[in-house]
Amino acid sequence: MDSETGETAKALFRHPPVHAGQSLDEYFDLVEAVLLDYRPYSYRELALVKQIVNAEWKVITFGPVQTELLNAAIGKGLVDQISDRDERPSEDRPHRIRALRRIVFGGITGDPAMIGLLEKELGVGCLGLSVYSARHIVDDVRPHIFVDNTMNEAQRSRNSAIQQLEKLGESRYQRIMQQKPTAEDIRALQSNLGVLEYVKLSIARTRFAKEDSTEGAPTADQAGSGAQSQAIDPAKTTEQK
Repeated sequence: MDSETGETAKALFRHPPVHAGQSLDEYFDLVEAVLLDYRPYSYRELALVKQIVNAEWKVITFGPVQTELLNAAIGKGLVDQISDRDERPSEDRPHRIRALRRIVFGGITGDPAMIGLLEKELGVGCLGLSVYSARHIVDDVRPHIFVDNTMNEAQRSRNSAIQQLEKLGESRYQRIMQQKPTAEDIRALQSNLGVLEYVKLSIARTRFAKEDSTEGAPTADQAGSGAQSQAIDPAKTTEQK
């Protein structure tokens, strides 16, 4: 990525969608991973990269919210299930319910002792979705719908941006291949410099060919040596721009 594209990337990612309790470092780790994977060449591609990053960030961060909503419904369902089996006098029922909630939500968070008490009461494998928990999901369905819709929309946005980037990359590669690459271009590809360096070489070659045509018609040897010398060091051509 050249310096101009790098500055554009900094501007696009200046205000990350990271709210309280989330990690800024984790967000920029995701940014770095996507940038390294797609290596954008233009503002349009950078905007698509940002769309991928922000959509993936929503999927990552809303996943735990969805899990917590389901765990809350499972916990309420277990409390209801055990309460329905409780035939003891109702005078101290509120106290028993509070104690039961501590046991249930302790089991949901993975406390082995609490899980043992629940399994003793309801049987092995009692932790999970049931008719009781489904009833609470229906009663509190709006948060579940919101989270599901947010994640589904984020996944569609991410997948759409990925498809657009892949099409742009394929189109760019086809244009490059139609320009009859020089031996230096081929060596760059064979030495795993990748499409980024290859595009730099191609741009440099095209620009200097135009400059030569305005100053006079050089010989074939002069044109070839000029293109090769500029292609060897794409960094210098970037500085000249």
